[in-house]
Amino acid sequence: MPSIEARIPTGRASRYLVQLCQHAAAIGGGGGHGPRPHPDGPARQGAHASAEWTDTHGVIAFAPGGQCTVDAGADTLTVRIDAADDQALQRIQDIVGRDLDRFSGREPLAVAWRRL
Repeated sequence: MPSIEARIPTGRASRYLVQLCQHAAAIGGGGGHGPRPHPDGPARQGAHASAEWTDTHGVIAFAPGGQCTVDAGADTLTVRIDAADDQALQRIQDIVGRDLDRFSGREPLAVAWRRL
């Protein structure tokens, strides 16, 4: 099972965690808008997500293929993706990366993924 992780320095870790999980829940039909085309195009095709979170820990399950675990510290957002295969890993990484990039508009995040 391939895995990657990014430790992202930010003073707004909890805010990004909650925003990422809320968005995933909305896409998965848990509120907000439900499945629809996104500017991310093919990265989202066939991706369904569900999420559970607190202010400091969240888990987003992507079907098919894997999950994203997010932890917020005082000055670091840690994002870990575990996937069934490399293709699913890349798909989830693209989705999460683009969402974080969009959410961080004024404070661009330095996201450097490392293979585990």
